[in-house]
Amino acid sequence: MKVGVFLHGTAIMHATAAGVGRDERVQQVRRRDPSVREFTSYIPTPGTAVKLAAWQQQGASLIYLSSHRRPEDLRADEAVIRRHGFPEGPVHGRAEAEDYGHSWNGSGLMPWSKTTAKASAEPHRRAPPN
Repeated sequence: MKVGVFLHGTAIMHATAAGVGRDERVQQVRRRDPSVREFTSYIPTPGTAVKLAAWQQQGASLIYLSSHRRPEDLRADEAVIRRHGFPEGPVHGRAEAEDYGHSWNGSGLMPWSKTTAKASAEPHRRAPPN
């Protein structure tokens, strides 16, 4: 099974989001906290790398979906996930006219988001449903 993993706000987050709740993270984005634009300093959301590694060990092929379009920003995303021990998988950006949430359409991927993870009774142990 192929699993599309949304990066920004799902698998990785800006550095000042560490240790604060969702409401504060949203406010940081709305206030345009400088770390939101410092893509190379992004960090994993808690437990994500471990969860994805478990899914990959169960046979899932991971494809990371970035909100970025520019090649240098995609390279920053690749560096972040490699630095933090995410399982192997290509990073795909979105096309110029493409919405981030729809970047997986037509790809044959099952998109992974926080909602998908919560739907699983044991998200750290089981791959997402087929």
